[in-house]
Amino acid sequence: MPRERLVVIGGVAAGMSAASRARKLNPEMEIIVLEKGRHVSVGLCGLPYYLSGEISDWKELIAYDATFFREKRGIDVRLEHAATAIEPGRKSVHALEGGSRELTLHYDKLVIATGGAPAESLPGADAANVFTCNDLPGTMRLREFVERE
Repeated sequence: MPRERLVVIGGVAAGMSAASRARKLNPEMEIIVLEKGRHVSVGLCGLPYYLSGEISDWKELIAYDATFFREKRGIDVRLEHAATAIEPGRKSVHALEGGSRELTLHYDKLVIATGGAPAESLPGADAANVFTCNDLPGTMRLREFVERE
């Protein structure tokens, strides 16, 4: 009999917490986390401290890396995998691996933990000196800009 499969979309704080809790509740479950970025378990609440320089190394914002979750918790973490569509009737998620290779994953249970998104449709939001700080890459770009200026 196949194992029950949980797919988690989003690997920052909420997604990894959900995956870890599922592992604790069901040690036999297959757990796959799709994270569009290059890091999981980022403490987004620490972004202002990184931006201000109180935290000098962005790596201090990462509680555990993907290797930890794979090796210690048995969670299949897939970095640079962006979910593109969900088909609830078929219980499937479509994703792009590395921005190019399409794949489909079937699930028994699904958690969507994608976080918020900035209002980038505002006039001028695409200007070179406008930044969003809702994730690590955006905050890193702002900090680099401030340090250059």
